[in-house]
Amino acid sequence: NRLTRIINTARTSASVGDFAMPFIQGQLILFRNPAAWAKMTARHYEAFFDPRVQSRIINDNLEDFQWMARNGMPIGDPEFFAGAIRGRGLGLPKQLGQTRAGQVIRGFGRQTYGRFQSSYNVGLGMARLEMLKALRPTWKGTDAELAQYLRNLTGGLDSRALGVGPTQRNVESMFLAFSPRLLRSTVALVGDAMRPWTPQGREALRSLGSWVAGIHMTYILTGVALGKTWEEIQRGMNPLEGGKY
Repeated sequence: NRLTRIINTARTSASVGDFAMPFIQGQLILFRNPAAWAKMTARHYEAFFDPRVQSRIINDNLEDFQWMARNGMPIGDPEFFAGAIRGRGLGLPKQLGQTRAGQVIRGFGRQTYGRFQSSYNVGLGMARLEMLKALRPTWKGTDAELAQYLRNLTGGLDSRALGVGPTQRNVESMFLAFSPRLLRSTVALVGDAMRPWTPQGREALRSLGSWVAGIHMTYILTGVALGKTWEEIQRGMNPLEGGKY
């Protein structure tokens, strides 16, 4: 419907020019597996300048991507750039679309929206690929459990697959979060961590534990570099300090 197209277009427009994916969707991987994070980040930025990177990565790792597809793992993130897909965004008026100006606008879109979409998809695809390669050889659970953990870790939980209707998804997009998919994935990861007796629960707990430790260590090192006193740094790490935490 029109509301969905408006929301898709607004989200897509806000995503163009945003290179923060490694520090948002990839933040947990940074502290869980720095080597995987480095490869993801390098490919993420490379794909903006050369969108063909995605097809090369898939061709070189076809069996792994087929495994992801069989287990319900998305390669990229269709949520952020849905507004750039024909019929899912507002698009150009018919009169303008048939003119020279319309052709120029579409060409501009391919060189901006298209490149950023490729960059996002490659980054997220690499994150899931590298974590899959790192975990699968020693994974103690089922393929479905591994896929669940990787989806939640990288913001790939599909609200539609959970049975959430389009109206609720639109309301969530407007009032709850810029990316309901990422929010649901994060909540699900925390929920998994509360069940450490399961394979995905153990990995979720490790991921959250390394993230908390890494964030606080980064804060300490940043404080030292800025010349903060140890008392100031301690206040910043005390949850009882409210907004100073």
